Amino acid sequence: MLGSMSGPRPSSPFRSLRGAVLSVFAAAWATSGLAVEVPPPPLRPDPTAWIDAESWETMSLEEQRAWLDVQHERIPSLTIAHYLQLEEREDEVCDREYERMAAEHEAAETRPSADADGVQSTDILLPPPPPPASRPADERELQPESLEPTLQRQLEQHGVAFGASVRQSFVPYLAGPVFITSDSVLNAFHVLFEDSFRALEYRRAERIPDMLHRIVSAARTAPAVVHRDFVEPIMSEARHAAALEHLERVLGPALVIDGMPLTDFSETVRDDIRRDVARIEAATSVELPKWLGEPTSEFLAIDFTRLRPVGFYTESPRLQRWFKMVRWLQIVPFRAAREHEFDALVLFGLVAEDLSLLRALHGDDSLLGRPDDPHALHLMRAIDTSYPRMPHLFDSKRTHVRTKVAGQFVRSGFYRIDSDLRLSRTLPEAFSDLVFRLLPPSGFADAFLFQRALDHDVQPDGLTLAAWLGSPLARQTLDDDESELVRAFDSRRTSKHNDLPDTGTPVYEEYLEVLRALFVPPEEGAPVFMRSDAWKAKSCQTALSGWAQMRHAYSLQAKQSAFLLGTIKNLLGFVEASPEFFSGLARLVERCTDAFESEDCFEPSASIETARITEFLSVLHRLGPEGPLHPRELTPEQYDLMEAANSYARTHDNAVRGINIWRSSEFESDRAEIVGSLEKRKSALESGALAPSIGPPALRQRWLELSRAASRLEALAHKTLRGAAWTPDEARFLKTYGESMAFVMGYFGNSWLEPRDDAPRWAEVFAFPERRTSLAAAVGRPREIFVLHPWKDTHVLCRGSVMQYYEYESPKRLTDHEWRALLDSPAAPAVPAWLAPYAAPPPHTPDRGP
Repeated sequence: MLGSMSGPRPSSPFRSLRGAVLSVFAAAWATSGLAVEVPPPPLRPDPTAWIDAESWETMSLEEQRAWLDVQHERIPSLTIAHYLQLEEREDEVCDREYERMAAEHEAAETRPSADADGVQSTDILLPPPPPPASRPADERELQPESLEPTLQRQLEQHGVAFGASVRQSFVPYLAGPVFITSDSVLNAFHVLFEDSFRALEYRRAERIPDMLHRIVSAARTAPAVVHRDFVEPIMSEARHAAALEHLERVLGPALVIDGMPLTDFSETVRDDIRRDVARIEAATSVELPKWLGEPTSEFLAIDFTRLRPVGFYTESPRLQRWFKMVRWLQIVPFRAAREHEFDALVLFGLVAEDLSLLRALHGDDSLLGRPDDPHALHLMRAIDTSYPRMPHLFDSKRTHVRTKVAGQFVRSGFYRIDSDLRLSRTLPEAFSDLVFRLLPPSGFADAFLFQRALDHDVQPDGLTLAAWLGSPLARQTLDDDESELVRAFDSRRTSKHNDLPDTGTPVYEEYLEVLRALFVPPEEGAPVFMRSDAWKAKSCQTALSGWAQMRHAYSLQAKQSAFLLGTIKNLLGFVEASPEFFSGLARLVERCTDAFESEDCFEPSASIETARITEFLSVLHRLGPEGPLHPRELTPEQYDLMEAANSYARTHDNAVRGINIWRSSEFESDRAEIVGSLEKRKSALESGALAPSIGPPALRQRWLELSRAASRLEALAHKTLRGAAWTPDEARFLKTYGESMAFVMGYFGNSWLEPRDDAPRWAEVFAFPERRTSLAAAVGRPREIFVLHPWKDTHVLCRGSVMQYYEYESPKRLTDHEWRALLDSPAAPAVPAWLAPYAAPPPHTPDRGP
């Protein structure tokens, strides 16, 4: 039976050379119980027969190669199941050829090595413990009797207690003794990552619409074969006209939303574009535009409600337009079964390739992640586009084209989320099930996990992910079916056949591995409370709140799954004893820094500068004669914004005097003068007449500060395990940790004294289309955590911060502002049941400061 191929195989450093996980097709075949009957093997294996795994293993390498050669001649007649078996056996031949090198490699990796002093190279060397650092006399102390009785009882029982909400995670670290949690540095990482990702999206919003405009303009002339003395079109005039019309209908709404005139498109498509733009802007309907044909079981309608901007994309008109553009191009399909749609994608790909825009349009997968649906670049690599181009290579009516293209995408790991392709069909038949998109969303491991659960009629939630990451609490909570599903899940997918450069593990996937380090069992020397059930719940919440914050940053890019007591006064504090976590985070920070810098995210940007000017103008216009505010009634945030506008305008225009709110007789003329100057500069930036001078605030410096902090925390976590005291420099680091994290999170100078109330984040994880609801993963405001940390023969009462995780089924997609309002209302979701025994719900209104 073909199913016997699924048994365990020996591990190897070269396992990446073979398709360990064939794709969604292999996964569906293996889990559905589908068995492909094959004839029994003869005494001497016949190369033309399908053979079972046992006979295959007894064949010599030469016999296996001969069998593979025969099967390659029969590819168009093979079923997908047989085709996948053929691919796996080719990989096995490759494994056998590398077996000797693998053994040598493993032997070399395990061979011990010593330095000149005889110290093993894997040893971690730390300086000997220095004398305890003295504490300043004016440092504020945290006294046990100052805690509420409930918190005191929790400390006595678990060594851990969850306190009140605060506005930002750095607030509890502005007074000691402190306990530096993984939550606090994770939250700083997420704020900085999202600021950097926002800068990346601003740059993509500058570049990609222009690329799309150039492509659709050039597509009006059909690409041709140019070979010596003849020129031949790639497709007939009629097929080119139909393909161009479809391409304009897809790109038209996106480009019109971005500001391109409707008159730049053919008259025949303008009405359709106008209607789709109206649907996108309204974002209220679920319907199928007529030009996309009749509804099918695979594509019923477009959910226009998903084109409503969420996350940080609500912060400026430029990002709102960009969200709508990208979401539209993520949703609209190019189906291989419809000739004019496939021709439209071929037309797009060839034109973009000739303009040298195809690779630039999609970028690399490091930051954005690998798409789950193929796009034009993947199709161009599946088809031979080398010169001279031959028309028959692009004609979807030809069997060899259908076979080649279907084979490429069957084995390359696409279509793992919300997809359904049938394994019993041949490759030419499977071609009709292929779907492409211009800017497809990315498929991440958590989405694959959730899709696998939904495919098995198991409704997943945050605990499903936490169990996969290694949380003991989550694994104890899952039922047998969920546990088996998580245990058997493998997030990998084959990609070696894509003919695309391997950019390594996407940042999102590497981040999940950092979270996995939170569940490494405590080392010897770790505080006893880190072995308690309360700490297991805390670690689970840390991982899930971090995951929710990461999903918030990827609101647009991630593809959704769908279903149909003592105290001591001479220490400044301690660090969570999780050195593996801090080590992984330090590596991730270095990679993110390099990735964002390679995308020029740290450089001045016209889009970012014009968005900043728009903020200035918003408050200045409200201060005018018709505005509702009096200058002396400004909130602290509005006052800071007005001061920033003053500084910016005077820096770039010497003629501007600036606003003085106490000079009432001249206030209106000063305001009008600065408004005029800012509007003039904004117009020049938007037209390209002026080079930008500002970018994201101090992004490079903030990443460097976070890198320094993560590396320092790794070393301090090791010293915590050893019970070593701090050096004076380490003591200063602990004392200023709160201010350091505030800087990483974008608080400059002493602005951390007035923390913003913007920590809550809301993200949609997957949808239930039939119920018209979604599973929401969200974080509330940070909250204090108190621990009794052991030190010598006593305990030290310390304070830190954790992020509060929420999870519930929501009938509406929320912006962050709407989520914050819900969080402060009586209808706020409850804390997760697995956390409730250790943490009462936090109060609705947070403390303002330390």
